[in-house]
Amino acid sequence: LNDPLSATVESPVVGYQTISLKTGLNLVSTTFDDISGGAADIQDFLSGDFLPNEELLFYKPGGGYDRYLYSDNLMDAAWNDLNRPGWGNMSGQIVTREIKAGDAFWINAKADHDITISGAVKTNTQVISCTAGLNLVASAFPVETDANVALVVDGLRENDQLMVYKQGGGYDRYLYTSNLADADWKDLNRPGWGNMSGQEVAIPLPPNKAFWIYTANPSIEIQIDSPLQ
Repeated sequence: LNDPLSATVESPVVGYQTISLKTGLNLVSTTFDDISGGAADIQDFLSGDFLPNEELLFYKPGGGYDRYLYSDNLMDAAWNDLNRPGWGNMSGQIVTREIKAGDAFWINAKADHDITISGAVKTNTQVISCTAGLNLVASAFPVETDANVALVVDGLRENDQLMVYKQGGGYDRYLYTSNLADADWKDLNRPGWGNMSGQEVAIPLPPNKAFWIYTANPSIEIQIDSPLQ
Protein backbone atom coordinates (compact mmCIF):
# COMPACT_ATOMS: atom_id res chain seq x y z
CA LEU A 1 0.00 0.00 0.00
CA ASN A 2 1.18 3.50 -0.73
CA ASP A 3 0.38 6.30 1.66
CA PRO A 4 -1.44 9.21 0.03
CA LEU A 5 0.63 12.13 -1.17
CA SER A 6 -2.22 14.20 0.18
CA ALA A 7 -5.38 13.55 2.15
CA THR A 8 -6.66 17.07 2.59
CA VAL A 9 -9.99 18.03 4.08
CA GLU A 10 -11.03 21.15 2.17
CA SER A 11 -14.11 21.88 4.27
CA PRO A 12 -16.19 20.12 6.92
CA VAL A 13 -17.79 17.98 4.19
CA VAL A 14 -15.51 17.77 1.13
CA GLY A 15 -12.01 16.36 0.66
CA TYR A 16 -9.63 14.65 -1.72
CA GLN A 17 -6.74 12.21 -1.60
CA THR A 18 -3.96 11.38 -4.03
CA ILE A 19 -2.65 7.82 -3.88
CA SER A 20 0.65 6.79 -5.46
CA LEU A 21 0.36 3.38 -7.08
CA LYS A 22 3.32 1.12 -7.74
CA THR A 23 3.43 -1.36 -10.59
CA GLY A 24 1.70 -4.53 -9.44
CA LEU A 25 -0.62 -5.06 -6.50
CA ASN A 26 -1.58 -2.15 -4.22
CA LEU A 27 -3.90 -2.64 -1.22
CA VAL A 28 -5.90 0.56 -0.84
CA SER A 29 -9.16 1.93 0.53
CA THR A 30 -11.46 4.91 0.13
CA THR A 31 -11.98 7.57 2.79
CA PHE A 32 -14.81 9.43 1.07
CA ASP A 33 -18.45 8.90 0.21
CA ASP A 34 -20.23 10.28 -2.82
CA ILE A 35 -20.50 14.06 -2.72
CA SER A 36 -24.23 13.73 -2.11
CA GLY A 37 -23.60 11.30 0.76
CA GLY A 38 -23.63 7.48 0.82
CA ALA A 39 -22.24 5.11 -1.78
CA ALA A 40 -21.18 5.96 -5.33
CA ASP A 41 -20.76 3.85 -8.45
CA ILE A 42 -17.19 2.91 -9.38
CA GLN A 43 -17.78 4.39 -12.84
CA ASP A 44 -18.10 7.84 -11.26
CA PHE A 45 -15.96 7.53 -8.15
CA LEU A 46 -12.89 5.78 -9.60
CA SER A 47 -12.39 7.50 -12.92
CA GLY A 48 -9.95 9.49 -14.96
CA ASP A 49 -6.57 8.39 -13.60
CA PHE A 50 -6.41 4.70 -14.51
CA LEU A 51 -4.58 2.90 -17.30
CA PRO A 52 -6.12 0.37 -19.74
CA ASN A 53 -6.23 -3.19 -18.36
CA GLU A 54 -5.66 -2.17 -14.76
CA GLU A 55 -7.75 -4.23 -12.33
CA LEU A 56 -9.87 -3.69 -9.23
CA LEU A 57 -10.17 -6.75 -6.98
CA PHE A 58 -12.79 -6.77 -4.19
CA TYR A 59 -12.42 -9.59 -1.65
CA LYS A 60 -15.46 -11.79 -1.10
CA PRO A 61 -15.88 -13.06 2.49
CA GLY A 62 -15.04 -16.73 2.47
CA GLY A 63 -12.55 -16.39 -0.37
CA GLY A 64 -12.16 -15.23 -3.95
CA TYR A 65 -12.52 -11.83 -5.60
CA ASP A 66 -14.87 -9.79 -7.73
CA ARG A 67 -12.64 -8.47 -10.54
CA TYR A 68 -13.10 -5.45 -12.81
CA LEU A 69 -10.98 -4.32 -15.75
CA TYR A 70 -10.38 -0.73 -16.82
CA SER A 71 -10.97 -0.16 -20.53
CA ASP A 72 -10.45 2.92 -22.70
CA ASN A 73 -13.64 1.98 -24.57
CA LEU A 74 -16.35 0.21 -22.62
CA MET A 75 -19.06 -1.89 -24.25
CA ASP A 76 -22.66 -2.19 -23.15
CA ALA A 77 -24.50 -5.48 -22.52
CA ALA A 78 -25.19 -5.84 -26.25
CA TRP A 79 -21.49 -5.36 -27.13
CA ASN A 80 -22.00 -1.86 -28.52
CA ASP A 81 -19.15 0.61 -28.04
CA LEU A 82 -19.93 3.29 -25.45
CA ASN A 83 -17.06 5.51 -26.68
CA ARG A 84 -15.84 6.26 -23.19
CA PRO A 85 -13.44 4.73 -20.68
CA GLY A 86 -14.47 2.99 -17.46
CA TRP A 87 -14.74 -0.25 -15.53
CA GLY A 88 -16.04 -3.45 -17.07
CA ASN A 89 -16.10 -7.16 -16.48
CA MET A 90 -13.15 -9.20 -17.68
CA SER A 91 -14.60 -9.04 -21.22
CA GLY A 92 -14.93 -5.24 -21.22
CA GLN A 93 -18.69 -4.93 -20.72
CA ILE A 94 -19.79 -2.12 -18.42
CA VAL A 95 -20.59 -3.04 -14.80
CA THR A 96 -22.23 -1.35 -11.83
CA ARG A 97 -20.77 -1.59 -8.34
CA GLU A 98 -21.21 0.71 -5.37
CA ILE A 99 -18.26 1.91 -3.31
CA LYS A 100 -18.24 3.93 -0.10
CA ALA A 101 -15.91 5.28 2.58
CA GLY A 102 -14.10 2.43 4.32
CA ASP A 103 -14.25 0.00 1.37
CA ALA A 104 -10.96 -1.80 0.80
CA PHE A 105 -9.70 -3.38 -2.41
CA TRP A 106 -6.64 -4.22 -4.49
CA ILE A 107 -5.53 -2.26 -7.54
CA ASN A 108 -3.32 -4.16 -9.96
CA ALA A 109 -1.46 -1.27 -11.60
CA LYS A 110 0.29 -1.50 -14.96
CA ALA A 111 2.79 1.25 -14.13
CA ASP A 112 3.76 3.65 -11.36
CA HIS A 113 1.25 6.52 -11.33
CA ASP A 114 -1.07 8.55 -9.13
CA ILE A 115 -4.83 8.44 -8.73
CA THR A 116 -6.96 11.08 -7.06
CA ILE A 117 -10.24 10.41 -5.26
CA SER A 118 -12.57 13.08 -3.92
CA GLY A 119 -15.90 13.17 -2.17
CA ALA A 120 -17.77 13.79 1.05
CA VAL A 121 -15.96 13.24 4.36
CA LYS A 122 -17.72 10.75 6.64
CA THR A 123 -18.52 12.36 10.01
CA ASN A 124 -20.48 9.66 11.83
CA THR A 125 -19.28 6.44 13.46
CA GLN A 126 -18.04 3.71 11.12
CA VAL A 127 -19.29 0.18 11.84
CA ILE A 128 -17.36 -2.76 10.33
CA SER A 129 -18.99 -6.21 10.47
CA CYS A 130 -16.54 -9.12 10.50
CA THR A 131 -17.12 -12.86 10.34
CA ALA A 132 -14.91 -15.82 11.26
CA GLY A 133 -11.82 -16.01 9.08
CA LEU A 134 -10.24 -13.28 6.97
CA ASN A 135 -11.82 -9.83 6.67
CA LEU A 136 -10.44 -7.04 4.50
CA VAL A 137 -11.20 -3.75 6.26
CA ALA A 138 -10.11 -0.11 6.49
CA SER A 139 -10.83 3.11 8.32
CA ALA A 140 -13.34 5.39 6.58
CA PHE A 141 -11.63 8.61 7.73
CA PRO A 142 -8.93 10.71 6.01
CA VAL A 143 -6.71 10.96 9.10
CA GLU A 144 -4.12 8.62 10.59
CA THR A 145 -5.05 6.55 13.61
CA ASP A 146 -3.49 3.68 15.58
CA ALA A 147 -4.80 0.13 15.79
CA ASN A 148 -4.77 0.26 19.59
CA VAL A 149 -7.02 3.30 19.48
CA ALA A 150 -9.35 2.36 16.65
CA LEU A 151 -9.52 -1.44 16.70
CA VAL A 152 -9.94 -2.55 20.33
CA VAL A 153 -13.44 -3.99 20.53
CA ASP A 154 -15.47 -6.55 22.43
CA GLY A 155 -15.59 -9.86 20.60
CA LEU A 156 -12.00 -10.12 19.44
CA ARG A 157 -10.43 -13.30 20.75
CA GLU A 158 -7.01 -14.15 22.08
CA ASN A 159 -4.53 -14.47 19.19
CA ASP A 160 -6.81 -12.97 16.56
CA GLN A 161 -4.54 -11.36 13.98
CA LEU A 162 -4.11 -7.98 12.29
CA MET A 163 -2.11 -8.14 9.04
CA VAL A 164 -0.79 -5.04 7.27
CA TYR A 165 0.38 -5.55 3.68
CA LYS A 166 3.95 -4.55 2.80
CA GLN A 167 4.30 -3.12 -0.70
CA GLY A 168 5.99 -5.73 -2.86
CA GLY A 169 4.72 -8.69 -0.83
CA GLY A 170 4.39 -10.07 2.68
CA TYR A 171 2.70 -8.76 5.82
CA ASP A 172 3.46 -7.20 9.18
CA ARG A 173 1.51 -9.34 11.67
CA TYR A 174 0.12 -8.43 15.09
CA LEU A 175 -1.70 -10.48 17.73
CA TYR A 176 -4.69 -9.48 19.83
CA THR A 177 -4.20 -10.27 23.51
CA SER A 178 -6.32 -9.74 26.61
CA ASN A 179 -3.34 -8.31 28.51
CA LEU A 180 -0.63 -6.47 26.61
CA ALA A 181 2.89 -6.26 27.98
CA ASP A 182 5.13 -3.24 27.61
CA ALA A 183 8.70 -3.31 26.28
CA ASP A 184 9.92 -4.48 29.72
CA TRP A 185 7.36 -7.30 29.82
CA LYS A 186 5.25 -5.57 32.48
CA ASP A 187 1.51 -6.20 32.26
CA LEU A 188 -0.47 -3.19 31.08
CA ASN A 189 -3.75 -4.65 32.41
CA ARG A 190 -5.63 -3.95 29.22
CA PRO A 191 -6.32 -5.70 25.92
CA GLY A 192 -4.90 -4.66 22.58
CA TRP A 193 -2.73 -5.44 19.60
CA GLY A 194 0.91 -6.39 20.12
CA ASN A 195 3.77 -8.02 18.30
CA MET A 196 3.83 -11.79 17.93
CA SER A 197 5.11 -12.05 21.52
CA GLY A 198 2.34 -9.88 22.99
CA GLN A 199 4.35 -6.69 23.58
CA GLU A 200 2.69 -3.38 22.86
CA VAL A 201 3.82 -1.72 19.63
CA ALA A 202 2.68 1.29 17.68
CA ILE A 203 0.58 0.23 14.67
CA PRO A 204 -0.16 3.37 12.65
CA LEU A 205 -3.02 3.15 10.17
CA PRO A 206 -2.58 5.98 7.64
CA PRO A 207 -5.50 7.19 5.53
CA ASN A 208 -6.49 4.79 2.73
CA LYS A 209 -4.43 1.98 4.26
CA ALA A 210 -6.38 -1.27 4.19
CA PHE A 211 -5.54 -4.31 6.32
CA TRP A 212 -6.73 -7.81 7.14
CA ILE A 213 -8.29 -9.00 10.37
CA TYR A 214 -8.41 -12.70 11.09
CA THR A 215 -10.83 -13.63 13.88
CA ALA A 216 -12.08 -16.91 15.30
CA ASN A 217 -15.33 -15.27 16.41
CA PRO A 218 -18.30 -16.01 14.12
CA SER A 219 -19.41 -12.38 14.26
CA ILE A 220 -17.91 -9.15 15.58
CA GLU A 221 -18.52 -5.45 14.97
CA ILE A 222 -15.73 -2.90 15.00
CA GLN A 223 -16.79 0.69 15.62
CA ILE A 224 -14.44 3.54 14.73
CA ASP A 225 -15.54 6.92 16.03
CA SER A 226 -15.11 9.82 13.63
CA PRO A 227 -12.20 12.07 14.64
CA LEU A 228 -13.96 14.84 12.71
CA GLN A 229 -17.06 15.09 14.90
